[in-house]
Amino acid sequence: MQLDHERFERDGFLILREFLEMDELHELRLGFDVLVQLSQEQSRRERTPDQPIGGAWQASAQPRVKVDDVVTAETAHVAEWFIGKPLEVSTELLGAERAGIGSLGLMVSAAWDFGATDWHRDYCSNYLAPLGGVQRDLAINGTPYVQWNVALYDDDLFWVVPGSHANPDSEQLKEQLLRDCRGEMPGAFQADLKAGDAIVYAAYMQHQGSPYTSRMRRVIHMGYYDYDKISSFGHHPHWNMDLEFTRHLAPAARDWFKQQAAWTMQCRDQCERIFRTALKRDGVAFARELAAAHPEVSCRMVAVAHLCRMAEKIAGLCGAGAETLSAAERAGLEGGFGEHFWSDMRGRFTTAEADELGARFAPLTALMAADRERSNIHYAEVHRNLMGDDGAASAPDFYSRPLRTHYHQMPDLSLDELTATW
Repeated sequence: MQLDHERFERDGFLILREFLEMDELHELRLGFDVLVQLSQEQSRRERTPDQPIGGAWQASAQPRVKVDDVVTAETAHVAEWFIGKPLEVSTELLGAERAGIGSLGLMVSAAWDFGATDWHRDYCSNYLAPLGGVQRDLAINGTPYVQWNVALYDDDLFWVVPGSHANPDSEQLKEQLLRDCRGEMPGAFQADLKAGDAIVYAAYMQHQGSPYTSRMRRVIHMGYYDYDKISSFGHHPHWNMDLEFTRHLAPAARDWFKQQAAWTMQCRDQCERIFRTALKRDGVAFARELAAAHPEVSCRMVAVAHLCRMAEKIAGLCGAGAETLSAAERAGLEGGFGEHFWSDMRGRFTTAEADELGARFAPLTALMAADRERSNIHYAEVHRNLMGDDGAASAPDFYSRPLRTHYHQMPDLSLDELTATW
């Protein structure tokens, strides 16, 4: 397939018309229809008393199929499709030697009309490196992660802002998001997908679904990342790492997922090696391991910021205070990495090491916390000025999807300054 790399780098997305051939489209529709029914049955079985009769699925504005949770022998072709042509295109766009899949999913229409969703980037500066640093790294080293929407039926709900993947929000745009995070966005582009069309895009870009209704919707949704770009927020697959689901797949597909699991563990091994140099207070070894993981020196602190965030979570979830965490606190700390990741980390670091690891990165943690607090105070004041009396009654939530990248500046700290504190 001929890909317009220049346009992808400039706009942050490509629309691939007739990505699915008619026979392929037909087979995927049939397979996903079975998986939707199985997902609905699973939701009913797991329903809690506070949920409607269909459970979480029926309560959701955008129900999703997690293919690896419900795949069967008769729907194995659906799971195997993800590691075919979409993987080939993603590998080329990423310029990756080792591309991995983040998730195998399908977005489905709700049982009720929800309306427009909020504008957002699939990224959070509060839990990862500040967005500005990541965008600088993207400009130099290329996109580390791409997402897809593939329409099984005509779909015009998806909107994107071309070029926003590479640029922080302007002050004007930040004010607009503070006023109304679901309204019209200047320069927005509607991805009018016909059945079989696809859009592949950089997850950092501003995008929105509008409007979500009960009209039948089936959109395959997945992501692929470059295993060799440590500045990516990937490397933490959202498919079942026990590989139990692969028993339904063809031998070649089973082997592919087995290789993916091995690469994932290699990435975790690499993070552990870096962290152990920090535990030893060996700044020279830390710099050497970091350089091997992220060769581009001008953006290396982005990788350090990501590692710092991971160290914070390891300290919180594996350290001395982990036993007293509430379920909500634990979920907040996990940050979407998944239980498999944390059970692995608990096997790699003792309680004392986890606490010590948090201490090593504490100066960077404190700087990012202070920067974020200054940003939040500033934009809370902007919000009050914009909204008047209404603004005083409802403070903005800077952990919400539209506002979680208002804080985006990298901290003013060098690698040498960090290691000197050890």
